[in-house]
Amino acid sequence: MAIIGIILHTLKDKTDEVRAKVEATDDMQVYGLHEEKYLVVVGEMPSETLEKRLEKWEKTDGVLAVYTTYVNVEDEQD
Repeated sequence: MAIIGIILHTLKDKTDEVRAKVEATDDMQVYGLHEEKYLVVVGEMPSETLEKRLEKWEKTDGVLAVYTTYVNVEDEQD
């Protein structure tokens, strides 16, 4: 499993809605909020799904941008 840290830059009035969507997933958790529009999120998922998952968040209503801050796939076996 890959561990990923991301920042979801949201529209200020959609932050709570986006946060609820993140918290509804089984493999991602919100760890903080900065300036009422940047959600700090950590996820753990198979590395082969990372790109599609990030693309999905980029297309989510209320999300302006997705910034990857950390990715670790070191513990995954081939």
